[in-house]
Amino acid sequence: MDTQSDSNADCPADQRDITIRDDKTDFHSLLALVKACRASGGRLRLIDSGMFQISDLEWLGEAGIDIATSNQARRELAEFILMGNAARKGKASASYFHHGPFELKEAPKSVPLSALAEMGRSGIHLYASNAKEERDSSALEMLVRACRDGKARFVYYHHGGLEASLENYCRQGAWIHCLGSSLLSRDDLLLLGDSLAAARAAGSGVILHLERPSDADALDDLFKAGAYLIFQTPPSDYRSWQRALELQAKRRTLPALTFYLFPALML
Repeated sequence: MDTQSDSNADCPADQRDITIRDDKTDFHSLLALVKACRASGGRLRLIDSGMFQISDLEWLGEAGIDIATSNQARRELAEFILMGNAARKGKASASYFHHGPFELKEAPKSVPLSALAEMGRSGIHLYASNAKEERDSSALEMLVRACRDGKARFVYYHHGGLEASLENYCRQGAWIHCLGSSLLSRDDLLLLGDSLAAARAAGSGVILHLERPSDADALDDLFKAGAYLIFQTPPSDYRSWQRALELQAKRRTLPALTFYLFPALML
C-alpha cells in the first residue's frame, strides 16, 4: 500500500506523521527517519509485509516506530509478542489486522484464534473485518475481552445489516466501524444509538462511514450522541444545513489506533 507520505519520505523535516511500507525503505533509513519524526513532534508507522527479520523489527520498535502487521506478513505468535514488547519499550505501538477466518485449531499458514487472544492480552492492538469472512460473535467477544485485559484496542469493521451483538461489543470496549448504508430503518437508528451509549460508557466509540447522502436529521442525532462521521461524499453546498455538520464532523478527530492505517478506509 502506497501512502501520501511515502512520496516525501526523503524530506523528513517537512513531515509530521509518516506511514511507509517496509519494501520502500531500509533499516538504517528508518532509524534516521524516526529520529526526524520525533524531533518534529510526529510519528513514523511501518507497514510490515515480512521484508525485515524479527530482530530488525525489535530494534525499530524500541526506536519508537509504530508497526502495523498482519497474518499476511508473518504467522508465528512469538514474533508478534517480541514485536509488541519492543514497541512498548519504545513508547510505540504494534497493530495487527487479521485476514481470513478465525481458526479454532492450529493449522499451517494460519494464526489461530487462541494466538490472537494472547496477542491482545499482551497489548497488541487487533483489527478484524467481516467484509470477506463471517465472524462468530463469541469469537469476537473473546478478542474484545482479551484486548481489554491487555489495555489494547479491538477494532471491528462491520459490513452489512446492523446486529444486536454490536452493542455488546461496544459495551465491552470495542471500537466499531460501519457503513451509513446499514441504516435502513428506525430500528437500525435505535440500535446504533444504544451502541453509542454503550461505547461511551466503556470508553470506546462508533465510526460511521457515509458513502452516499443520508438523512441529515438522523446524522445530526447520531453525531450529538457521540458518533464519529466520515463523509466519503462530495462536500455539500455551503448553504446546505448538512455542510455545517460535515465541518463539525471533520473537527471530531478519531483517537489514535481506532482505525487500521488510515481513518477513511472501510476495510
